[in-house]
Amino acid sequence: MRAITLNMTAFGPYHKPQTIDFRELGAESIFLITGPTGAGKTTIFDAICYSLYGRASGSDRDQDSLRDHFATPGETTEVRYRFALRGTEYEVIRYPKQQKKKERGDGFTDDPARAEFYEWKDGKQLLITSRIKEVNEAIEEKIGLDYEQFRKMIMIPQGEFRKLISENSKEREEILQRIFRTYFYERMTDALKDEAKQLKESLQQTEWKEQQQISKIEWRTQEPAETDSVPETMQKLQIELDAITEAVSQGEQELIQHKNIWQERQRQYYEAKRLLDTFKQLEQALVQKEQLEQKLPDMKQKQRRLQDMERANRLVPYERDSSPVNRSGRQAKAQQETKERKDLLERQYTAISSSYTKAKELEPRGKAGRNSACKNSNLKSGKSMRSRN
Repeated sequence: MRAITLNMTAFGPYHKPQTIDFRELGAESIFLITGPTGAGKTTIFDAICYSLYGRASGSDRDQDSLRDHFATPGETTEVRYRFALRGTEYEVIRYPKQQKKKERGDGFTDDPARAEFYEWKDGKQLLITSRIKEVNEAIEEKIGLDYEQFRKMIMIPQGEFRKLISENSKEREEILQRIFRTYFYERMTDALKDEAKQLKESLQQTEWKEQQQISKIEWRTQEPAETDSVPETMQKLQIELDAITEAVSQGEQELIQHKNIWQERQRQYYEAKRLLDTFKQLEQALVQKEQLEQKLPDMKQKQRRLQDMERANRLVPYERDSSPVNRSGRQAKAQQETKERKDLLERQYTAISSSYTKAKELEPRGKAGRNSACKNSNLKSGKSMRSRN
């Protein structure tokens, strides 16, 4: 904020209208008001502070004592302060509480305090608000300082400088932040503190998880000590991983070897099982062969009976011509029965011959050769007998 002009009428010791043009100071941002005691230095501070906040600059003066004691009832006490803020010019006018003549009758009446806030734009004065509360709020919002902060930061009245340097650190920090507008850095600092706190908590959580996982490891080589740093622990963990990797590689090779041995044992098992089944079949064939050999005399007897029945059958036509008629029925029935028994015997003979042949095939080679010769001779003899018949 840069002061432009200050007009005072019947304010404090200034009975006549007084105007201070701060533009004569040029571009100076800091200036000093000096003078002998009682010259009205503090009144200038009071006028600026009162115009902005409705209060004097000192804590020992109130607004009721700001009117000039020599002012007549017809003279109005007022303060006009014009200033520039962020490229815009504003003007605030304040009237303290004072007495004025009644419009009707004799005597005086109280004229309440009033305030007006204007903005200068293109050489024209535009009213912003004329209510005291709204004027106070609008000025405080635009300046960004409340009454106490303005007194301590913008102007330091006589006797108030000691209080500034003796303020506690928190209040002094707030004042300096207002002066140098360091809120951005404060917010950045707070954000960085929060982020650092979160990172610290995350790091602590990660370290706790690492310790939990490390405690679950069954160390084979060198177990880390509690005083080991994270890099040392990771180095020992890498050694442990290398040892485990080597052990796994050896285990895989042993597994392949055991798998090959198991496959070979399995192949031998199935080969032995197949051979055992063959021996069982051979044993069954030998039993069948023994049974067939036991039935062989009976079969030869049945074969001879069959041959006899065939010869008798060939004699039937001759007997048919010479036999009486009443025997023809019995002869036909006898021929049918003979034929059926013949067919049954032939089927039995064929089945026994087939079983005998299979048994001979499963019999050891040397013994099979001898039995084969015997069987062939029997079969040939049977064949020759059937051919003779």
